[in-house]
Amino acid sequence: MEIFQTIWTALTTPNELLTKILVLPLAFVETTVMMLLFTTILDIKTTKKQKLIYIAVMAILTIISNTFIPKSYGMIINLILTPILIKFLLKTSWSKSIVAEFIPLIVTVLLDTIIVRIYLILFNVPYEQILAIPIFRLSAILIMYAIIYLLHRLSEYFHFYITLIDAMNRKEKLLLLLNCILAIVAIGTQFYLVGFYNDKLPFVIILLNMLSLITYFLMSLYSLTGISRLAITTRDLEETKQYNKT
Repeated sequence: MEIFQTIWTALTTPNELLTKILVLPLAFVETTVMMLLFTTILDIKTTKKQKLIYIAVMAILTIISNTFIPKSYGMIINLILTPILIKFLLKTSWSKSIVAEFIPLIVTVLLDTIIVRIYLILFNVPYEQILAIPIFRLSAILIMYAIIYLLHRLSEYFHFYITLIDAMNRKEKLLLLLNCILAIVAIGTQFYLVGFYNDKLPFVIILLNMLSLITYFLMSLYSLTGISRLAITTRDLEETKQYNKT
């Protein structure tokens, strides 16, 4: 009984080192659910071997960056390495690789902001303690991963796939990549700032700020795909017209 009491005390007492040690192995879970989400939505065809290699490499690099590199620099390194690994390990295009990083980033930022705010309201503890107390941090992370996995399953069930990227021309792909890169930088910066003011700013302000940024880039993406769809339709009509003439 005393052992369980000791374990419970360790899990409910602020301890940044223990929290970091317990969270590190979850990098494999994080990489897996993120990969399932973007490969499903973007309809990226991969083999089991490719998936296992990507999970192993990405998770190990995440653990190394989180352990030996300051958080701000580690985030930048991960943002740069993720699309490169997706491109070469999952054998897809650069455009899909960038979008594949963008989709989980949006979901992660929103879920992390909402879950942390709920914890602040329920347990009435400072934001720093939520990050430092092992049971709070672990449970928040596992809840977020469970929701991301649920989104993956819902995408499969309702056949929600984005397949228009491969049909875009070079100019449209460059615009898409630029849009996603700007979105990643803006949302990543915003997420970093929220980490300092999550327990000070009203939740409505934080949520509206995040949603406004995400909505702007999603509308830009929607407009770009609409233009691309129209161009593809026009091209198909021209090809049909030429075929009929022949």
